Amino acid sequence: MLSCIRCPVNEYCEQGATIGTPCPFALSTTLGGASGLDDCICKAGYYLTNRTCTACPHGADCSTQGTSLETLPLKAGFWRTGNQSEDVRECYTSDACIGSINATSSVCADGHLGPFCERCQPDYYKTSSGRCTRCGGTDMASVVVLCGVFLVFLLGLIRWLCTQDRERLAKIMSAAATGLEEVGRGGGFADAAGATLESASETPGGASASAPAAAPEAADTVQEEESKATTSKLKKLVIAINWRSVGNKSKILISLFQVLSPLSIVYSIVFPPIFDSLLRWLNLAQFNLIDIMPLACIYAVDYHSTLLLRTLLPIAVLFLLYCMRRWCHLKASKARGQDKEYYASLADGCVSFAFLLLFLIYPSTSQNIFYAFQCLKLDDGSSLLRIDLSISCDSTTHKAFMVYAGLMGLAYPIGIPALYALILYLFYPQLKELMRLERSKAVLEQQKADAARTETDSHQAIVQRRQSFKLAAPELARAQAEYAKLEPLFEAQRDALPDYVRKLVGGFEFRVFWFELMECLRKLMLIGAPVFFDPPGSVQQLLYGLVACFIIACAYALWQPYVDDSDDRLALLCQTSIFFALLSSVVNAFDNSLRSSSGMDVLLVTCTVLPVVISVACEVPFGLIREAGKRWVERCGGPRRQRAPPPASASAAGIAIEVSATSAAS
Repeated sequence: MLSCIRCPVNEYCEQGATIGTPCPFALSTTLGGASGLDDCICKAGYYLTNRTCTACPHGADCSTQGTSLETLPLKAGFWRTGNQSEDVRECYTSDACIGSINATSSVCADGHLGPFCERCQPDYYKTSSGRCTRCGGTDMASVVVLCGVFLVFLLGLIRWLCTQDRERLAKIMSAAATGLEEVGRGGGFADAAGATLESASETPGGASASAPAAAPEAADTVQEEESKATTSKLKKLVIAINWRSVGNKSKILISLFQVLSPLSIVYSIVFPPIFDSLLRWLNLAQFNLIDIMPLACIYAVDYHSTLLLRTLLPIAVLFLLYCMRRWCHLKASKARGQDKEYYASLADGCVSFAFLLLFLIYPSTSQNIFYAFQCLKLDDGSSLLRIDLSISCDSTTHKAFMVYAGLMGLAYPIGIPALYALILYLFYPQLKELMRLERSKAVLEQQKADAARTETDSHQAIVQRRQSFKLAAPELARAQAEYAKLEPLFEAQRDALPDYVRKLVGGFEFRVFWFELMECLRKLMLIGAPVFFDPPGSVQQLLYGLVACFIIACAYALWQPYVDDSDDRLALLCQTSIFFALLSSVVNAFDNSLRSSSGMDVLLVTCTVLPVVISVACEVPFGLIREAGKRWVERCGGPRRQRAPPPASASAAGIAIEVSATSAAS
């Protein structure tokens, strides 16, 4: 006898059917008794779109059956344009996107809104971690305090320069300038500093014991000896530090931070959280205080206003420095003696500060100019500015700013290297002569080394190298004599260069005096040119960055431009850090789970911190610090130091007094 049974799971049974029809691929039924195809829903791991089940995209949660495009939930850290969008993208600030349970729930965290949840709601500002934080009284006060401190410092500096004794200030400036030049020649600046410390520690009028000495005077003598010992230790520490080498390594590290900090924006890379927070703080190396201070609590800051501030403010500062330099030259032409030297030192200081400012702002200002041309296209047809997703690239306002950015591109990315090239061209005869003298010095140094090695080898093998031993001593003496004549000439030629030219070629060997131009080109290659790749974060853009890193590393290895070999190795290490930062994005493209792993975070942070640690290890005199530490431990925990015996003259006087007293008693 025939009977009707319930249609099984994963099948549907139309009216009158004798057997069930299986649901199509990736479709199923949650319960039995399905009467048509419409009762078949997508399995877990799929979502329904256009009556077809599609594999769940990365960043979406399809763990439940029956998920559709309209109800597609998102995981934390992901975003899409709307409930009809299949393009699920990772947020640039993972904490800003909290995910969604259904189509009506909010994707953005509290305080965030807009595309990728990158914009902040009113009365919120973005912190260095990328999170939007509610403005408070302390945040607004911090902006006012920082601006006030900077203004007070500037006014105080101007007042100090105007009211200081000109003769004394001219000596200080002259000594500082001379000392910094002497640093690279064997510690002249340190010797001067040590001498100053010694002179400061001496008692006025000299310390000489005479006549009978009482107990307080003996104690004063002990304190004076301890003060001199401390001064001697401090002098040794100052002498042991090569301050010019410290300046060169600081310049290399700042250049590393200037390239690393904008990588996440230029290449659209989502780095691990700790490393990403570190890169945000490295904006300080670019003089990028605008993105760190909570200015949004006072004024609505967007990319357009930031671009105007970044490009016009340096021009205004440079103009003020130019006017101040002209005024100093005018005063120097009318002054005499120490006043003339004072105003000349101020004029040189204006030029030096201008070049320091150009070095600090060049990469950040250049990349901000290039950001005007980097747009991000979404699946809804909109085109947004990558650096500020609240700005539409199709708006008339932004098109006008693109014209302005093109003009500023002539002033900054191209104009600053052109200025450097012009200065080097004007002083090319002097630089060429220094290059010749440097080459001659290198030849003489090699001859000295060869002669010394020949003399040593002849001692080891006197029989085989008897003739070379006879020639070694004369050759060594001749090389030393020629080197002694050449060294003062080289120093005089270098000192004849203006201070700003010495800063431009400082740290580099004169055979590659133009290498600062290569540094500008390197920064443009790594953080400027990639902006024009479309879309940002594409395989072509990342491949370009890796190839550029490799070419630059080969150039460093080929030219070895720095005077100190440790600086050459540090520059290569910094370039390797940039290479690994870009390589990590390629690795993450194949395995997204590595991005959130602590191992990748630790590796990238280590690659960034390692150059800093090595630089400190190369320059800090750990031997002196270790010796001072041992003495301090002995002094604190060891036996108490015995008081120094009284001076010989005082002892003799005491003996004479005792003898006379004994005679009187007898």
